Amino acid sequence: MLVLKAQELAGLDVISDGELGRFDVNHPETNGMIDHFVGPLEGVATELTGEELSRFRSLPDFRFRSKPAGLFGAPFGGRGRLDLIDEYRQVRDLAAAPLKFTVTSPYMLARRCSMGITEDSNLW
Repeated sequence: MLVLKAQELAGLDVISDGELGRFDVNHPETNGMIDHFVGPLEGVATELTGEELSRFRSLPDFRFRSKPAGLFGAPFGGRGRLDLIDEYRQVRDLAAAPLKFTVTSPYMLARRCSMGITEDSNLW
């Protein structure tokens, strides 16, 4: 509420909650933003085996994370438990000005997750 009110008092035409509701202290490297979207998706595992973690940690592009936000598996699809409409409504009800609701891009989601253990190294 404080973030919204500060923006309203500053005279901003459109305000945002700044994704503060998605903050996760367990993932300070990305503030939990990616994990917030990926965790509830259908077909994404968030608990990995030792082999999967070792493979992920060997990838130079991911050194800033200790583990992937998720491991895409089959079948993948559907929104699972992700309910962005409810999240929007919760913030909207606190805002007096028009609200901008942010969503993580598909590129960022794919970039911060692992495709799984596979013979096809192109999926990593």
